[in-house]
Amino acid sequence: MELTYDELDKSIENLWSVLFTTGYLTHQGRTESGKYRLTIPNREIKNLFIKKIREL
Repeated sequence: MELTYDELDKSIENLWSVLFTTGYLTHQGRTESGKYRLTIPNREIKNLFIKKIREL
């Protein structure tokens, strides 16, 4: 799906999609209900997320 910057904050699904597409989240199977299970792929990305969340 193609998203513009204006659409990113319109739904949380848009944000998850961009993070997955750009490699900041990776696919790790599915839940029992069929939803995708996403994980942070490595320590560098995890530290980036922690830093940005703490800045809020």
